Amino acid sequence: MQNSFPRLFCRYCGRPQTSQTMLKHECVMQQLELINCPHCEQRFQHLDALKTHIQLIHNNVFQCHICFKQFKQRCHLLTHLAQHTGDKRFICAVCEKAFARKDTLDVHMKIHNNERAYECQSCGQKFKQRGHLLRHELIHKRTDYKCIQCGAVFQMDFELRKHLESAHGVVFK
Repeated sequence: MQNSFPRLFCRYCGRPQTSQTMLKHECVMQQLELINCPHCEQRFQHLDALKTHIQLIHNNVFQCHICFKQFKQRCHLLTHLAQHTGDKRFICAVCEKAFARKDTLDVHMKIHNNERAYECQSCGQKFKQRGHLLRHELIHKRTDYKCIQCGAVFQMDFELRKHLESAHGVVFK
């Protein structure tokens, strides 16, 4: 025989209760440490329930359950989640290297062709990747790094640092 009591929904957890059990249930729920929704008066027993509530009721934001970063579109969240899971579904057709993001694969593909889209404005040398151009441009804004112990000159600060460590025993923290 089916229960003839009407089904009611708890204002704390949203679970259905019979009218016969509702009062006792709500008294118990009231005593629990509940999480308040920052947008309305609803309270939740579990953080996951609050997150789902906010996503469905208050805004159309998709939030990463690992780092809590928010996205306006579900597809952007899915792309982001691949960074946490290590899911690399974008495969280079030439060398089979795998990437989590399509834009990273697109940048990688430039190493397989001779396209050198990034040109130095000072000398005209061309590069496949923007980062390589930026590193190259440092030589045109050259600052000599001179060792105060022996007078050796270096183009890059890290070269002087390596020299100081190996030639003079200087320890950097």
